[in-house]
This record gives sequence, C-alpha cells and structure tokens, in this order.
Amino acid sequence: MMSALNSKIEQFFYLAVDTMRENKDEILHEWEQMNFRLQKKQGPLYSLLLQDSVISQYAQIVSMLKKHIFEVKEINRYKMFTDLKSEWNKTFPKGMDHHAFIIIFTFLEKVVHKKIAKIHQKHQAIQYFFSELIMKLLGSSFCPLAEADIREYLMKEYLHHLLQYIPLNWIARIHQQEKKYRVKKFLLNEELLQVDSSWIDMIRILEADTVDFLEKAIFRLLHSEDVSLKDKKVLMANIEDEAILFCANKEDYPVISRLIRLFCHMFKINESVILSKMNESNWKDAVIFFNEWLMSAKTFEETVERIASGFVKYLPFERCAVFSYIQEKQVMAGLFGYAVDDREIKKIEESIYAIPAVLETVVTSQPVYVEDASSAFPKKYVQQFQLESLVIAPLYAMTKGLVLGGVILDQGEGKQFKIDGETMTALLKMCQHAGEYLLKYWHEPEGSSSLSYFQLSTREKEVLKLIASGYSIKEAAAHLYLSEYTVRDYITSAIKKLESKNRSHAIAKAIKYNII
Repeated sequence: MMSALNSKIEQFFYLAVDTMRENKDEILHEWEQMNFRLQKKQGPLYSLLLQDSVISQYAQIVSMLKKHIFEVKEINRYKMFTDLKSEWNKTFPKGMDHHAFIIIFTFLEKVVHKKIAKIHQKHQAIQYFFSELIMKLLGSSFCPLAEADIREYLMKEYLHHLLQYIPLNWIARIHQQEKKYRVKKFLLNEELLQVDSSWIDMIRILEADTVDFLEKAIFRLLHSEDVSLKDKKVLMANIEDEAILFCANKEDYPVISRLIRLFCHMFKINESVILSKMNESNWKDAVIFFNEWLMSAKTFEETVERIASGFVKYLPFERCAVFSYIQEKQVMAGLFGYAVDDREIKKIEESIYAIPAVLETVVTSQPVYVEDASSAFPKKYVQQFQLESLVIAPLYAMTKGLVLGGVILDQGEGKQFKIDGETMTALLKMCQHAGEYLLKYWHEPEGSSSLSYFQLSTREKEVLKLIASGYSIKEAAAHLYLSEYTVRDYITSAIKKLESKNRSHAIAKAIKYNII
C-alpha cells in the first residue's frame, strides 16, 4: 500500500517538473523580470523585501532553481532535492531572513501558476512541488533551537528591521516577572532621539504594577526635556506573553499603526510556520481529510456548508461563518453560518474597509489572527455574536490569483484563544483548496474583471428546475401552490440575477454553474 502511495506522489513531482519545463521560457522571463525590477527598486515585491542583501538573495534563489529544474538533463526527485539542499547550505550557511524566504517562494510559485495551462491536476502538482521544496529548504536553513530561542531570534530580527525602516523613536519590550512588569529589551533610534546612556540604564531596571504605569515612566524619563512632548504617541501591541511599546511622532501615527499591525501579523505567521517544522506535524492529514470532505459536495450550497463544517471538524474551532467577496462593491456578504445563527450571517454585507483585519486578509491573501475582537470589529458584531478571539482567513483560488471570499472562525461565544503554527499552516492550505472548489461556481460578468457568484433564492431555483424539466408556468404554479404571476416574478428575478437575455439563457446558465 505504501509503495502505491509513494508512486502517486512521485507522479505529482514529475508532472510539476515537466509542466515547468514545458513553460520554461515564460516562467524564467517573469522570474528574471522581477529580479530586474528589484534591482531598480520597483514593484510590490521590493516594498515587501526592502533590504538590498535580501534582494540579492532573490537572484541567487532564481539562479539555483534555474540550474536544478531547467538545466539538468535527467530529473531524479531524490537527487534534485539533495543537490538543492546542499547548494542552499553552501549559499546561505546562516540561513536567510524568514519573512523574506516565505515572500520570495510564494511569489515564485504564483508566477508558475500564472503561466501554466488551466488544468487542475497540473496546478495541484505545482502546489505539491513547492510545498515539498519549502519544507526541504526550511529544514536546512533554520538552526535546531528551542522554541523560546527561535521566538527570541525572530523578535530581535523583526524589531531591528522595524527600527531601521520605520520612523520610530524607540521600542520597549515589556514582560511580567514576579507579579511586576519590567522592561525586557529597549531599542532606541539614535537618529531621531538623543538620550544619555545613563537614562537607558535606568529604563532597563524600571518596574511597575501595570504596563500602563511602566509606559508612563519610560515616557517621562525619555521626554522630560522634550519640547515636542505632545507630538509623541505610544502604540502598544501584544505578542505571546509580551507587550511591545512603539513610540512615534503623532503625524506619522496613522501610517505606523497600520505597519505595526502588519508587523504583528507577519511575525505570528512566520513564527507559526517555523515552529511547526520542529514537531511531528499532523496538519497534512487534516488538509487531506478536509479535501475528502469537500469532494462529495454536489452543489454550491453543499460546498459552502462543507467548507464551514470542515474547518470545525478538522481544526480546533467551534464556529465558522463563510462570506463571499464581491469585488465590484468591495464588500463581504454572508453566505453561511455553522454553529452560529445562519440567518443573521446571511444578513451581513460589510465593506472590507470598515474592518482593517478583513482588508488585510483580502490584500495579503493570508489568515489574520485577532486576539481581541473588540479592538478590530464593529461593536454591533462583537455584541451580537459574543466575539472574543478569532481568525479571519481568505478563500483564495491560487490558480486564478483571486480572493473569492473569506471565513471567520472562533472557539465559541466569548472564548479567548491562541493559535499555533500547525493550525495556521493547515488553515492556509485548506483555504486555498476551498477557493479552488468554489471557483467552478463563480463567473466573470461581461465588462468586469472581478468574479461574483450567481445567488438565487430557494424559490427561484425551484421554479427554474421545473421550467427546465418541461413544466409550463401554469403547471409550475400549481405544483408550488403559487399564482402564475408569482412564478413569472421569480423567473424575471432569476433572469436578472443570472444576467441572462431570456428564460432559456437563464436555465442554461443555472445548469452550467450547478445552481440547479
């Protein structure tokens, strides 16, 4: 049994390599064009990577993949990964920036999906290839440290980058020790703030009963003689068991607050991914079970219901709400609620700009963990659904590069929780797979580049089914105990929603998109 399974996995590997080789010129052109744009400090990838050293690493990675995927005459799976890992260790003996690693390989994979033919099995093979590749290289690029050591290393790295590239005056890491709050680490931006070293030494021995008192003490020490005291503002972010204070000028605060939220999100994602490599992981099994659960769905409604129930069945969540993303309106509209009031979920239609965490999910195509819903969600939803901690994740179809919707997950009314790396990794993959399943139910309207779903009411679908089966309007009305006028109204409404020319066109579309 194991040999048969291994044979299937081998087939996926070789399908991926053959597919990339067939599209060699287009893929390499796009990879190398991005290298050119990075050197010119252009493009969205540059704004994410920033450092020149990391940008040069992108070129090295592309050169490495070019050699081992496209230039080797005979491909052997074991030899390819062994040679890649060996060259990776020689090229990056100390590893590389974890945040940049994930961004670069995500971009490289997206390019391949964009260039290959629209055949589902090929896209699935590409996803498998890059998942394997990343796991092999992650295993060789990260030092075997304890979890606490890795978290500390990541935190130092992230905060150093923040202070280097964002106009912050100072950063203070606060932790609780023996019922007192103390300064764990203090970082000063000497270009923006000149402070005597004795004051810094004093800050490092401060302690208080609350984080708020400690923040005020630090502020008074550093800015007691600062004439622009009123122009400074402190933002606090909580990560794990730490409170991190960021001091910035008030004029920069709106932009910096968004960057800090993004920092927290990226830190948690990267930490989760890295720590998940240290332990025996079950997330792949969860993803497989989730896929099997979705495969038997026959209609759009059943697919949505199985997506919602699947997240609860195979991940540590109790409630799930599924939303469709209507790009033209820039809103999330409720589709289904599992273990939560379904009727209330379906009433929701909210602008993505009204909830920053939702906007972040749509923009980054990544899950977002929200520890305290009251700080990120409108009060009406927090109270109505008793929200506390939650996760927002995009239903992302990677083969099209589209966010089709999203899910909001939590562990029940008023429940606060943390999310671990394995869960976040499984959630990310499940959302991508769910996005691919949903893709067949979506269409591209004329004159629009966005995707939106044809949503008909139960009655509209019943009427169309009967008409499609040969019933006349009179017969359909009698069968449903409705008037002929009402049946005509349902047909007219369905024609409009399906953006059809007439009744026959509407029925054809409804059948095509598995609505009836």
